Amino acid sequence: MNRAIFISYRREESLASARAVYERLRSEFGAESVFIDLEGLDYGVDFVEVLEQQLAHCKVMLALIGPRWLGIDPSRGSRRIDDENDFVRIELRTALERKIRVVPVLVDGAAMPASRDLPDDLKALVRRQALELDFRRFDSDVGRLIGTLRKILDAAEPGGAPAAPAHDDASDKRSSATSSAPVSQPTEGHALAPARSGSKEAPASMGQEQRPVGSARKGNPPPAASSDSNHSKGSDAVSPPVGRSPERNLHRLKTGLVVIGGLAALAVAIGLGGGRRPSPTGITSAPAPAVAPVRDEPTRGLGGDVKPPVPATGTPGVVVRIGHVAPTSGAIAKLGRDSENGARMAIDELNANAVAIGGRTATFELLVEDDAADLKQGLAAAQRLIDSRVNGVVGHLNSGTSIPASKLYFDAGIPQISPSATNSRYTRQGFGTAFRVIADDWQLGASLGAYVVNSLKSKSIHIVDDRTAYGQGIGDAFRAGAEAAGGRMVGREFTSDRATEFTATVSAIKATNPDIVFIGGMDTVAGPLIRQMRQQSIRAKVVGGDGICTSELPKLAGGGLSSREVICAEAGGVTDTRAKAMDDFRSSYKRKFGSDVQIYAPYAYDAVNVMVAAMVAAGSADPKKYLSALASTQGYKGVTDTISFDEKGDLKNGAATVYTYNAGRREPLAVIR
Repeated sequence: MNRAIFISYRREESLASARAVYERLRSEFGAESVFIDLEGLDYGVDFVEVLEQQLAHCKVMLALIGPRWLGIDPSRGSRRIDDENDFVRIELRTALERKIRVVPVLVDGAAMPASRDLPDDLKALVRRQALELDFRRFDSDVGRLIGTLRKILDAAEPGGAPAAPAHDDASDKRSSATSSAPVSQPTEGHALAPARSGSKEAPASMGQEQRPVGSARKGNPPPAASSDSNHSKGSDAVSPPVGRSPERNLHRLKTGLVVIGGLAALAVAIGLGGGRRPSPTGITSAPAPAVAPVRDEPTRGLGGDVKPPVPATGTPGVVVRIGHVAPTSGAIAKLGRDSENGARMAIDELNANAVAIGGRTATFELLVEDDAADLKQGLAAAQRLIDSRVNGVVGHLNSGTSIPASKLYFDAGIPQISPSATNSRYTRQGFGTAFRVIADDWQLGASLGAYVVNSLKSKSIHIVDDRTAYGQGIGDAFRAGAEAAGGRMVGREFTSDRATEFTATVSAIKATNPDIVFIGGMDTVAGPLIRQMRQQSIRAKVVGGDGICTSELPKLAGGGLSSREVICAEAGGVTDTRAKAMDDFRSSYKRKFGSDVQIYAPYAYDAVNVMVAAMVAAGSADPKKYLSALASTQGYKGVTDTISFDEKGDLKNGAATVYTYNAGRREPLAVIR
């Protein structure tokens, strides 16, 4: 049976929001199920007829409503929604008449229109349960939406299977988390705020008619529908390194179709001669020689080993533009500036060394963008770099921005190397342009599991995860690594990323008396859970990934954080063989910028140099010509590690650093792989 999700929106006010929602639905339901704007239509077709056909198979419509959704049309001096030929009105009217489930999605702070503000044929819209889409908690909100969509599509298919648990993406763990508002019953013209975990009052399913006040459905939301807080990990329920399993969506998505843009988008695009954006041509040099492996004989640079400059031949030079994207404003701006500084060091060094590409002296330019760790701004920043025809991109810092932006770079044919995005899904989307120079979440979790069993001599392990994609994924990876090393799972509990009370969980842990309690989630869950465990005299060591490995954990755990009883790990780490190069880099960085390295500067530095080394090897800065050389990088001696990419673009044998807490301060224990 054909099943469709139709996204209705006003292109002039909600394009960025629609694109962000589309990217999430595409990643959940598969690229083969996605139709966006005009890319799937041949020229000359009747777009109204095509969309009428899609509405015929539509099972649910998402109506994106922005602050100007009802607004004045400047060309007429009247409200667009009052025009019977307004395409958005036609879409919604048709859906309501056909009894299609309509879910209002309020974006950019918009309020639900009141009945008095709508034409008669749309007044039924106000009775539909709405979703407030706040980009500070984008992944949580869209995760709830995806869970609802699965239920709708399952119910629409005769004999359909029960909906699978919803696993949603997350933006960077290093972003500041935003807790959701308490549940309140909606009145006309208002959306229902997200439910707080553990609340007795749960909202009605989105898109259903709202019940009168006091008659809301009772019961907690199912744990499987929980989603990540606004942090970087967890954009996918992390699967083993071979990639995500397709089984959980296959029975729902054989013929699914996501339609985005609607009649209004098509009309605007056709009027403008829309179509696919041309890919950048890059910088073309003399005919490129056969791609050679990246050479290994280094010369000393500002902070470590870099490739030797190729002597120029006196031919005209070439300008190479490399983009860098990171949050240089907002809560984690210091990390974004740190990464940008690392990229700038590499650019300055390359220019000083007069590197030549294809026999032509290259001048390197760094084009910087601030995405504020925000999905919408990340997509906009990526598009600006594409429009600037950059030869490559280093970034983004956060997984939550790197993953959606990677589709834009892939479509444009531009290589992207993230110095810091660790979510496993980033390189598991089938995009041959995505690379990273840091270990991913699966590598971290599995290696940490083996370390706990082999080094701490701990055998019995109880896992608690918050049912977010990150928490469940790293828990699965930890279990795989621990069991392979001889560890034994004695129990697994599930909570939510907003939970603060863990009586039942603590009781279950106490009953198994484990050596280790692994917490898959964030410090906001780990801190209260550790405190309550200690109150019940549970002395097992606590282990977690980089979600709990923060300076805030001692404060969140209260008096429960005893010295050396908590072990955590972060991606990245320098072994003894690279210690001298890293020390040199840190010294050079401080001389240049007057401050210490935060975290990611050396990784951004390596990313730039690896990219340029591939250009040198290919004899061209044209992305089409050097991409294969970049993908075949093996044994590049960087500041952070010896860099080799696997077939997905991941760093082979990536490192992670294990930490413990002593007297409330974090201190390193080991570097593991």
